[in-house]
Amino acid sequence: MELKILQLLLFLCMNLLVSGVGAAAEVKCIERERQALLKFKESLTGDLSGLTWGSEEDKEECCNWYGVECSVTGHVIRLDLSDKHLRDIFRFSSLRNLHLSNNQLDGVQPQSFNQASSLEFLDLSYNQLVGSLPNITRFSSLKTLYLSNNHLDGLHPQSLHQPSSLESLDLSGNQLKRLPEAIEHLLNLKYLNLSSTSLEGNIISCIGQLDTLEWLDLSRNKLSGEIPNGLANLHFLSVLDLSYNNLMGKIPLSTQLQSFDSSAYAGNSQLCGDPLVECNRDPSVTGNGKVNVVEEDDSFINRDFYICMAFGFITGFWVVVGSLVLKHSWRHSYFKFWNSVRDWMSGARVVTNVAL
Repeated sequence: MELKILQLLLFLCMNLLVSGVGAAAEVKCIERERQALLKFKESLTGDLSGLTWGSEEDKEECCNWYGVECSVTGHVIRLDLSDKHLRDIFRFSSLRNLHLSNNQLDGVQPQSFNQASSLEFLDLSYNQLVGSLPNITRFSSLKTLYLSNNHLDGLHPQSLHQPSSLESLDLSGNQLKRLPEAIEHLLNLKYLNLSSTSLEGNIISCIGQLDTLEWLDLSRNKLSGEIPNGLANLHFLSVLDLSYNNLMGKIPLSTQLQSFDSSAYAGNSQLCGDPLVECNRDPSVTGNGKVNVVEEDDSFINRDFYICMAFGFITGFWVVVGSLVLKHSWRHSYFKFWNSVRDWMSGARVVTNVAL
């Protein structure tokens, strides 16, 4: 009896396995999306070697095309077209992953993807995108956004306000110049790379509110001022790079910030404190932890002192001499005073001689 039950279970499992394989083999992409892919290919320019969409062997089944991945329902959920020198993009409603790095995209706006409400991963790095980062709040499921090495110079006022699902943001190699305060709304952010973006001014304190942050790279910018104390509250931070800026003052004390190697703070000549050298009253600390003795330039102080002294002497001289010249009674009293002083000194000298 038990043997028959085991045989029955084995038979059912084999049927399920075969039916599953058969169902997977029968997955066909939706005709509407297959046509969209073909139209997409027609709009592309540049080197499309290896992109054989619509060839005789693949004309009927787009889920097997290069860089295309479909769900079990036949929807296109992933496109990987890296290094294809693309200049245009199309729309797919169920798309979750889109790789368009290393192309020649020069005017792409998220409106081009406005049907991709399920988009979770978007890589547009190493393209020619210019202007401000447009509003991406329509992508409520977006978790990863790579826009490094483009020509972006700012952010849309609402560009980062709503996608709280965003976990990784890479804007390195652009020309942002200002640290976007809207980052404080990305409460699930784990990875933030803003290196080499020409950032100026102070590090905004709201970064300390990103409790889930694990990676922070603000290196090779023009950031100045002190490191905000809020960074000491990032307890999950495992990678930190603040090197080659113009930061100054003492590194805030915390178990987290002192755990990083001194290279994380290199290139900030006025920065001190563990793991760099200790802060003195008037230190000038190099990025490698050595103290430079800087001789102060006194030229301005000395010059100013001599100018004031000369002005005071001239003023005092003419106040006294002018008064004596213009006022007869003062002149008479002045000389009478000095005659009295002379007579007193003469009398004192005579008394001293007699006493001896």
